[in-house]
Amino acid sequence: MASVLNLSLLEGFGPIFLFLLIFAVMYGVMSWTKLFGTTKWVHAIVAVVVAFIILLTEKAVIVIKTMIPWFIVLFVMLIFTIIAFKIFGAKDDWIMTGVTENGTLKWALIVVSLVIFAFSLSAAYGQESLQITQGSGTVVNESITLGNPGTTTGTTNTGSFSNNMGQAIYNPKMLGFILIMLIAVFTVSQLTSSNT
Repeated sequence: MASVLNLSLLEGFGPIFLFLLIFAVMYGVMSWTKLFGTTKWVHAIVAVVVAFIILLTEKAVIVIKTMIPWFIVLFVMLIFTIIAFKIFGAKDDWIMTGVTENGTLKWALIVVSLVIFAFSLSAAYGQESLQITQGSGTVVNESITLGNPGTTTGTTNTGSFSNNMGQAIYNPKMLGFILIMLIAVFTVSQLTSSNT
């Protein structure tokens, strides 16, 4: 059935959009850092070469295609947060001071970016690494049974990396460990902060 929101035709233009994004980011980074001096044509040539190399590498394309939507969501959330502060009367200089001088915000963005990058790498290389670690034979008596003793809620001995990752992350022991680590991080942060 025909629909106004049918965007399947744009899927064919995906490599072009990806090429333009990689080119723009690389050109911008090289112009900003002046890596090869101030010559713009050198920046453009290097950006084109890097964009083509990434497009020819299947795993790199998967990593980038997995990261882009998550970074867009992160960027939109940051914009809406700034808008919410502005609605409640925050001044522009107060927001800039909070963004530039707040170390917690910087580290939170770095950690979220690293998590997005790690999940993107696992989307590209996870199943391949699972097959490498399992070898060609069958894994016997090495599965981790999740749940209470005597009950089986899942196993990490499947042939699917994403199923194994989901079963391991959502294990109550792992969730408890993550909660304890978060509490420890915030406790140490509060104890060592200079604001008393």
